Amino acid sequence: MVNVPELLSTPFERYDFHRIVLHELKKRNFRYRFKYGVRVKGIFVDFYCHELRVVMFFVSEGVREYERYECILSSCGYRVMKFTPEHVICGSEYIFEKILFVCLHLSSH
Repeated sequence: MVNVPELLSTPFERYDFHRIVLHELKKRNFRYRFKYGVRVKGIFVDFYCHELRVVMFFVSEGVREYERYECILSSCGYRVMKFTPEHVICGSEYIFEKILFVCLHLSSH
């Protein structure tokens, strides 16, 4: 496995990356509105789409904690997407393709 440098380690870097993601979601004319930094079932999530019941996390550390969050949110009917530093290294295009795929899949049901 590739040794991944610590990404999104400071609050500023995390905020800047989230701002870029939010801008790209708007720029790509997603039909669905994503909100940044909201609480869902008492859990702070990076992005949330109410219409599709999708939550997103950008995980840089504390993976076990996010697994617990995923279990709680999934049991309440939310679709949970987690992106790791490896996904960030792959580039934002990978992330947006994944988001688009999930949105299209959920909207067709």
